[in-house]
Amino acid sequence: MFTYINENFLHAPSTDLSRETVKALITIMLAQGQEVFLEKQIEDGKKVGLLAKLASQAAFLWSQAVEGIQDGVNKTVFERVWLLVAQIKAAHTSSCAQYYQALADNDANAHGTAIARLLAAEATATTANRTANAFPATVLPSSNLGSDTGVILSDVTKRHLASVQEKTTEFSKDNDFIYHQPVPSEASLAVIPKLPAAKAIPVSELYAGQDIQRIIGPDIFQRIVPMQVTEAASMYDEEKAKLVRAETEKVEGADSELEAGLDYLRLPDSLNVLKGGGGDKDSLGVDKEFARWCREIAMNGANFAASFEKLEKEKNNIMQLLDTGLRQLDMEASVCEKMRRKYGDDWTQQPSARLTATLRNDARNYKGAIEEAGTSDKTLWASFRQNEADIDEMRSAGETEEAEVLYQRAMAKAGAGKNVASPGTPGLSGGMEGDLLGEEIDEGGASVAEQIAQVEDSMKKLMLVKRERAQVLKDMKEKVGQDPPLTNASSDTA
Repeated sequence: MFTYINENFLHAPSTDLSRETVKALITIMLAQGQEVFLEKQIEDGKKVGLLAKLASQAAFLWSQAVEGIQDGVNKTVFERVWLLVAQIKAAHTSSCAQYYQALADNDANAHGTAIARLLAAEATATTANRTANAFPATVLPSSNLGSDTGVILSDVTKRHLASVQEKTTEFSKDNDFIYHQPVPSEASLAVIPKLPAAKAIPVSELYAGQDIQRIIGPDIFQRIVPMQVTEAASMYDEEKAKLVRAETEKVEGADSELEAGLDYLRLPDSLNVLKGGGGDKDSLGVDKEFARWCREIAMNGANFAASFEKLEKEKNNIMQLLDTGLRQLDMEASVCEKMRRKYGDDWTQQPSARLTATLRNDARNYKGAIEEAGTSDKTLWASFRQNEADIDEMRSAGETEEAEVLYQRAMAKAGAGKNVASPGTPGLSGGMEGDLLGEEIDEGGASVAEQIAQVEDSMKKLMLVKRERAQVLKDMKEKVGQDPPLTNASSDTA
């Protein structure tokens, strides 16, 4: 019905029936329908892959609803509590999508990806629960929300957050002890496909076989402006709006790509490091993940060599126990057969080899698992020995709260690394930091200083293009806004 209003009532008689408001209402209803269908599938115990796609579509619809409701709140069409409800629902369904996709990835042996998705789900679930806890205890009657809305939302988000945290702990423990798969970053995760389950039913299908015109009545504006003129004016306005939207999307996309590229290259701040102290290296700041690693290593105070030695001893003890158990089983089977040959039919005990087959298979499987774990431990030990000096530096930096100093020193060393002439020439660690600006990358090539100048010149050109693009878009919007409405001229003509 809302879609029919948007398509046929070209001039809204009031703000609450404007195109933006009706579109927001359509999105809210579709999101509610998608969420109800998702909850029904969860209750029926459907496959987690299907649930992830349904939740992804629900999160997408609620995110769109947040944008529409925000505009409605600014125009006092919607109560602010509805914005909170949409934000909670968007975060909650997004967390559900990541949670069920994590379960599906874990079933597919992608354990590292599953943990990354659970971490993302935990972050959004925490946001949803925090917003739900801040929901007003009392709401206005005009909002059409129950007095227990906040309590219900808080309880739902809290239960879901507990489930996510439980699975995160379980999967992380399994991965640390068994699989040792790397955990990718959230940004590198694949987008979860969407599966729409709720769609708007056209009025023509809803009232099939009936006279729709008789149901809705005549158009009350048809005597003021001819319908053909109104439709033409509406199409003209819509084409202008499409043009503006298309150009705005292109500009925003180009600006986003530019910002992402500069952020990835850490420009312009990274140029200060390459200038060899000519700028403020602190402007780069310490990587948060690196600082967290330093703190964790310092807090745990773990002796990795002792830990590996303890693991090796425990592995040997377990192997000895398994070997002893197998020898005792073999001995018992041998004694049983000897007694059978000695006493013949008077020996009624069943052959023990057949009865202990399961124990033998289990013991062999355990030995195989321990051998695989030993191979993994050797790989970890080699990695530790290779990076032992760096780990010691990180532990020291974490204890003295100098993670940023270590990070900046590493960045400076990376920037000046090419200034080392030969293995016998003191480099950065020897206290002889050279002048990177005068260094040439290869014979006959430009120096670093010249390349820095080229990068800065390219950045200036990019910023100029960005400003000109924004100005052209602004001018186009002004021209479109100054264009006289077609309806006014048509009304005068009529």
